[in-house]
Amino acid sequence: MTDTQFHWTKLLHQAGCRVTAPREAVISVLLGSLRPLGVQELHELAREHHPDLGLVTVYRTVEKLLELNLVQRIHRADGHHAYLPVASSDQHMLLCNSCGQVAFFDGDISALAEVISKKTGYKLDLSLIQFLGLCANCRH
Repeated sequence: MTDTQFHWTKLLHQAGCRVTAPREAVISVLLGSLRPLGVQELHELAREHHPDLGLVTVYRTVEKLLELNLVQRIHRADGHHAYLPVASSDQHMLLCNSCGQVAFFDGDISALAEVISKKTGYKLDLSLIQFLGLCANCRH
C-alpha cells in the first residue's frame, strides 16, 4: 500500500466508513490511473483486483471520496462524468476532448477570476478550473 493509499483509507475510516477490500481496490485503481475514469470503467478495472466488487460499492466509494475532497468530478465532452485524484490547489486541469488525456499546469488565475466576479456578480470558487481542448497528439 502506498502512502497515499494509506492516507485515503485512514481518512475514510475517520469518516466512519469501513475500509474493505473492495473499497481498497477502487482506491488503488483511481490512484494508479493516468486519466479520469467513469464509474463503469472504474468498476471493470477494480474487479480485476477484487472480482466480487459490486457497482453500488464503486458509486458509494466515489461519493465518499468526493465528500472528503480526495477525488474530483470531471465533466467530459461526451456529457458523462469521470473521476481522478484531486490536484494541488494551485494546479488547473487541461482535458483532451478526444482521448481523455489530462494535463495540469500551475498558474495564478485570480486576476481573471476577479474580473469575472466583478462583471457577473458571482463569488467564484476556484477549487476546480477545467479547460477543455485537444492535446498535441490529437491535434495532428
